[in-house]
Amino acid sequence: MLVVLCAGLPMIDSAVRDSEISVPPGSVMQVGAAHPGDKRPVALTVPAGWAVDARDTDLFSRITLRSGPTRFSVSVVTPRQATPRQLWDGRDKIAVLTGGPRAATRPVPATTDQGVTGLAGELAGRGQIGIASVFARPTLGTDVTATGPPEDFRHKADQVRGMVRSIQFTKSAR
Repeated sequence: MLVVLCAGLPMIDSAVRDSEISVPPGSVMQVGAAHPGDKRPVALTVPAGWAVDARDTDLFSRITLRSGPTRFSVSVVTPRQATPRQLWDGRDKIAVLTGGPRAATRPVPATTDQGVTGLAGELAGRGQIGIASVFARPTLGTDVTATGPPEDFRHKADQVRGMVRSIQFTKSAR
């Protein structure tokens, strides 16, 4: 058993690292289905030290970034005329069903640097803390979740909040 573990752990470690793609600091990543000739409808700026988790990224619907054990995911959702409150309630119901971190506080108003308003709140669950944010536009919205072990997440919380504030909707999504 020890031989299997000693031989297998480096292979697993290599496979995990191979699924992460480093992102240069200040890179703008885009997500969501693009119309011909258009950019993807949602963009965000990535700070230093984050990598794309290729196994959990589909540029049509979700980007997942990792910095050590802390995870940041922005998903594009396409509810028609949903409010931030409806998106928040929906994300919490999904967390209950999936066993993911749930809202630890009531959501408070949040605004991106672009001026898009939404809701944000703290998350907690099974050795994880984090934040969640939702932003709604007439034809689409975003669901942002960032979680990690408390000791790691606390060190990255300012970067996470910066990524949330950097979220922008293209003209076609406004």
